[in-house]
Amino acid sequence: MLDAIRQRAAALLFKGAALDASQMTMLPGWVKDPHRDYTMSDIIKHGYANPAVYACVRVIAESFPEPELHVWEQTPEGETVMHADHPLRQLLVRPNPFMAEDEFWDYCVTYAALGGNFYIWKERDRSGAPVALWPFHDGQLRPVLDGRRWVSGYVLDVEDSAGREKLVIPPSEIIHWRWSVDPRQPQVGMSPIVAASRAIDLDTEFLRYTHALAHNDAVPRTIIKTRLGFNDQALKALKDQWARRFGGGNRGDVAFLNDADADIIRLGSGLSELAVQDIYNIPESRIAAVYGGAPVGYLAGLNVHLQRSTFSNYEAAELALHRRILMAKWRSVEGVMTEGLLREYDQSPALALRFDVGRVAALASERQQREAHALTMFTAGLWSRNESRAATGARPLVEDVVMSPANVLPEPVVYEEAPATMKATATRREDTAAARRGLMARRELVAEHERAIAAALADEKAAILEALEGSG
Repeated sequence: MLDAIRQRAAALLFKGAALDASQMTMLPGWVKDPHRDYTMSDIIKHGYANPAVYACVRVIAESFPEPELHVWEQTPEGETVMHADHPLRQLLVRPNPFMAEDEFWDYCVTYAALGGNFYIWKERDRSGAPVALWPFHDGQLRPVLDGRRWVSGYVLDVEDSAGREKLVIPPSEIIHWRWSVDPRQPQVGMSPIVAASRAIDLDTEFLRYTHALAHNDAVPRTIIKTRLGFNDQALKALKDQWARRFGGGNRGDVAFLNDADADIIRLGSGLSELAVQDIYNIPESRIAAVYGGAPVGYLAGLNVHLQRSTFSNYEAAELALHRRILMAKWRSVEGVMTEGLLREYDQSPALALRFDVGRVAALASERQQREAHALTMFTAGLWSRNESRAATGARPLVEDVVMSPANVLPEPVVYEEAPATMKATATRREDTAAARRGLMARRELVAEHERAIAAALADEKAAILEALEGSG
């Protein structure tokens, strides 16, 4: 893979036009390269290793790949058609020799949830067609800021048996998706872990402190106050005795002092006095907030959201996760993949990459509600059959039908001596009633035609059957 990257980068690196300094630039002069006060190693070591962060990232990364990414076409008739046999679909099923589609998206979303970006390098064959997709994170790849072209390339850190080197890859070879915009350098995304760094440090410190207390039988540091005089040797022996009895792995034992004329004073509080649950709730709620809030925290098993959540059950939290977070992420990735990958195959604006969310289990209840609403509108005569089908994603039929509602409103009564405002209102009602009567007449005509067609088909069917029986 590294050799392929080197060859492709060398072939495309300097194909673009040189930067003209006299032209208007999009960046101030003092911005030269992306600058960060953290590294991917820091994020993994101090962020991803935190259990609350890990749980939130896994909730999103494991839910994201559920729908498949397909090529869809918007026809002139307004119909949306999936091209399940499109060549690009075969590449997405197996992005590279080591990953299936689900695992590939798991990599991408995990990278973005940690560093704020995922990068996809397009490996090509000799003809230039994409043959593999490889995910990279911020610790491996970084964009080169450019005042005129936004990003002039991507620098890849490569280390193999030949040594360490930096390769510059043209933007056309990289698909770049951002978790959220970083105002300090808008060409790259901002890591959620950076936004929650203080809360993560606080949560990690609480974990360390709780572990230290539990490791020491939940007894904090202790002072022994005595009215007896001790020489250095006796003082050391007393300290050693206390350490052996209550330090490290010696839990639950009892210390006996040689002299009763001594008091033991605690300098801290025990676990029962620390309100541990409330201490954990604050940083955990902030960690969940940067990843989407309550649905993520609930599904990640964070106590603050399990205790105070308004979700009635697990399914309600999953629905909120999909509607609040994943739908927006899917739409964003669709746009980036359409421009960065589908346009390699076809430039038609009628084609686009879309996730097939119709098969997402968590959204099934929402689909059922939409279908029930469409049926209600059709039976009430407010929507035609094709309008109702369109609302549910179904294809339109050649013959459209409008239902006749059973509860037609009576015609309004107009009084001759009514004020002008009431007369105007009554006139509008008369016009509405006339339009309603015309619509009813049209519906009756359509129904009459349908009955006539049905009768003709029945006669034709009977004739055919009679002819078949006669021939037999």
